[in-house]
Amino acid sequence: MNRLTAAASIALGACLIQAPAQARLNSKDQNEVQRVERYLNALTTLKARFAQYTNSGRINRGTIYIRRPHGKLRGGLRIEFDPPVKLLIVATRIYLIVWDGEMKEAQYHPLGATPVSVLLNERLRLSGNVTVTEVKREGRWLSVSMVRSKSPEKGSMSLLFIRNPIQLIGWVVKDAQGKITQVRFSNPQAGIKIDPVKFLWSKPHTKSPIDNQGEER
Repeated sequence: MNRLTAAASIALGACLIQAPAQARLNSKDQNEVQRVERYLNALTTLKARFAQYTNSGRINRGTIYIRRPHGKLRGGLRIEFDPPVKLLIVATRIYLIVWDGEMKEAQYHPLGATPVSVLLNERLRLSGNVTVTEVKREGRWLSVSMVRSKSPEKGSMSLLFIRNPIQLIGWVVKDAQGKITQVRFSNPQAGIKIDPVKFLWSKPHTKSPIDNQGEER
């Protein structure tokens, strides 16, 4: 796995991950899943600082921007890492793009093949194309684990929430070797105005975004 692919997998779970066996959800679990769906479908934007933790003990920090589809605006995601990490991740309507500032190189991953695409669907449903494998409640915390139904071997993600009032605070990725990467948000701001240019892809050294995918601002 090269550096760019590793960066995408660490940040968003885009590498091959062994999915857990499908669990039977009880009525309480199903109610939680429906509550998560309602919350995420009502979410328009989210900006937060994040800390990314790995099994090795390494911590990377930065800022994340999420835009759920609403009106004429498509969904989008942008992850800006703090120096000295020279990585930028942008999700457009087609690709998850990982820019390596050291190599001056970008790698394009089909967005639909990554678990994060679930967050950017116009009508978010945690069923059908997605299978929820586990719902956990621990005190004030809630986690919902999921895989893509037709290709569970291609990715797994657990979304993390505060239960009441419900609020997205990060996610956890676990790979086939048991390597766990956690992304936790701090100071999340929901429903705020975010410059649409944030969700258009441009190389960091260019002056203007490359709007070559018919992206709507």
